[in-house]
Amino acid sequence: VPVNETIQMQSRPTEAKIRSIQAQAAWAIGTAVKNTGEFFPYALENVVVDGKTTSTIDLLMDVFCENYEDTAESRTLLNKSIYAIGALLRGNRMAQTHVVQTGGFIQLGEKYKMLSDKGFDSTSTKLIQRLASLSSDIIEDVALHPEFGDEDANKIIIEALTTDQWCDSTCNALTSKALLPVKVQETLLQTMNVMSAHCQWNCALNDAQTAIERMKSEWNENKDEFDDEHYLQMSNLADGALESMRLHQKEAL
Repeated sequence: VPVNETIQMQSRPTEAKIRSIQAQAAWAIGTAVKNTGEFFPYALENVVVDGKTTSTIDLLMDVFCENYEDTAESRTLLNKSIYAIGALLRGNRMAQTHVVQTGGFIQLGEKYKMLSDKGFDSTSTKLIQRLASLSSDIIEDVALHPEFGDEDANKIIIEALTTDQWCDSTCNALTSKALLPVKVQETLLQTMNVMSAHCQWNCALNDAQTAIERMKSEWNENKDEFDDEHYLQMSNLADGALESMRLHQKEAL
């Protein structure tokens, strides 16, 4: 891209090529890190872009959180960049702490809120699922393995992923009128269960409870499509989410 110009200022074919290259680079980063834990430090390595020093994870955050026209290339870029972000952050306490300090989880939370407010469509469904899964995985890992970080760092990581933005976006996504695939329902319910001890749940809890009860009824009607273990797992996730909301409502009285 010429000096003093942005990617968006280029012609449509040129921008499409650049977005495709960005997507391929994000995929390569995500695949390399996911397959080899030794690459974890790469998340924080300095990268110079337009004369400014940044890091791999910060660059990916900026790419993912940018607003794009809805094109095939931008959809691919969003999916590949959140895949790479997840690969760099999962199990990487040093990178997680850095992202807290630089406001990266606020950026991701704003994107999550924007997507959940927009609702589920062919573009947003996978992104909402991946953001919910990423927050759940990190919170659960920090809670189960506190020895990989100091107490203060662990605390701020969990707090950064259980703000109103993150909690209420997960809750609101559940109340979507769209017919959610079972795998997406499972991810959202799992995330609500993991977040439950830390969230204030300022969303419309009655609507969320109704939505979960509706899901349970649909599963029961289509029970033959589940194996017994999966049906039990889904039911337990739904009951756990409902219980956490009931407890919150009781405490609020």
